[in-house]
Amino acid sequence: CGSNQDSLQIWTSEDPVADFDINTTQGCHPLTITTDTTINSSIGTYTWELWNVGNNTLDSTVITNGVSTPVFTLNNTSFNNDSLYVIQLMVGDPNGCDSIITSDTITVFHNPDAQFTLSDTALCAPNTITVNDNSITGDVITWIWSTNPINTNINDSIANTTTIDFNDNQSGISDLYDIQLIITDSRGCQDSITHNVELYTRPISIFSIDSILCGPDSISPINTSLYATGSTDYIWNIISPTSGWNINNINDSIPVFSFDENIGPDSINYIIELQSITDNGCTDITTDTVTIFPTPIVDFTVIDSIGCGPFTVDFSNISIPQNNEDTSSMNFWWIIDGDTIGYNSTFQHTFDTIIGDTICYSVTLIGQTEHGCIDSASMTICVIPDPIAQLNVDSIPMYCAPLQIDTLGIQAIPYINAQPNDSISWQVINSSGITVATATGLNCPSHVITDQNDYIWIVITATNICGSNQDSLQIWTSEDPV
Repeated sequence: CGSNQDSLQIWTSEDPVADFDINTTQGCHPLTITTDTTINSSIGTYTWELWNVGNNTLDSTVITNGVSTPVFTLNNTSFNNDSLYVIQLMVGDPNGCDSIITSDTITVFHNPDAQFTLSDTALCAPNTITVNDNSITGDVITWIWSTNPINTNINDSIANTTTIDFNDNQSGISDLYDIQLIITDSRGCQDSITHNVELYTRPISIFSIDSILCGPDSISPINTSLYATGSTDYIWNIISPTSGWNINNINDSIPVFSFDENIGPDSINYIIELQSITDNGCTDITTDTVTIFPTPIVDFTVIDSIGCGPFTVDFSNISIPQNNEDTSSMNFWWIIDGDTIGYNSTFQHTFDTIIGDTICYSVTLIGQTEHGCIDSASMTICVIPDPIAQLNVDSIPMYCAPLQIDTLGIQAIPYINAQPNDSISWQVINSSGITVATATGLNCPSHVITDQNDYIWIVITATNICGSNQDSLQIWTSEDPV
């Protein structure tokens, strides 16, 4: 019958082509990888896979119908070890054929972990803190320190440990600073961290006080300080000298300062210190000076303080103003018994003649320095009257002889302010003119008139520096009857 044939042709299809590029094979966490298929890559089903080589795990899968160029973010949460990744692309066609390509290994560098400590996070201005890096890394790192605001002084901004100086703050409110550390490893991977520092305000100590005084004296300052909010908000002190003063309460806003008299020879400068304190314990200190000038030494002399009127007295002013100043810089007032008589440094005055008892006058010299410091001196000037001789009787009756005259009660009247009693002398003179008895004092000397119809004279003489004065009395005996 012959032969017959049938045939069938079988083809294999051309395999699809998988081909792509990536933007980089290494970088810091997080690393963004962009893919780009080449012109060689076929059209088909694209299956992208991201593999973590270190732990052999599939991190993510992207499947698209048609050409795609996904972007992958590769992470590394370690602070000291790198992570390795590969990206795999499989392109498949409707016939079930496929092509697979794997990227080069991608290294995701570990980032350092920025950490640091501060010696203080809240402090009074001005002040300094120390910052110390304790970052974590598996690589070599560099440091950059900065602050915000920038008005600080960083001793070494690229050292692992440094100090930061903060400026003064007397604004009444705290200044807030951000302290930032940026660390960078040898591959350029960075991390940063910021801590806050509160810089407390300081108060402002302000006061005024009288600067020139004469002691002893007490004064209070005028306190105009700001921002003193502490439970103890003020502390007053006198830092020099250490004695000669007192403060009634060192914590009062307006205390009372008491200063002793300065007896010289020079002025004394007292350094007054005010420390103001906030509720955070921040302080400010200011000082002022009070000068206590010495009390002058006021004195005067006379040649004689007792004399007979009219009594002219030259007063010699020997006052000393002290403080290396001249007496001519002083003011003077001469006062006699309350009446101001003279105003010059030199002074002369005539005291009138008096009758009767001695009169003593109080003479006072008041001296004042150019700083207003005052002293005074006083003495008594006595004007003596003429002496006074006076018997207590003007006459004596006649008595029979013999007559004892010291029994007749005859005495000298005392004028103690004119002359002392012992300045009175007695003479008994008989009728022949002969002194027969003498004495001193107030009492009549003893004598007997023996004859009848006879007499004696009693003479007293009072004497002082102004002269003498006499009084006399004649005493008779009667003639006996016959």
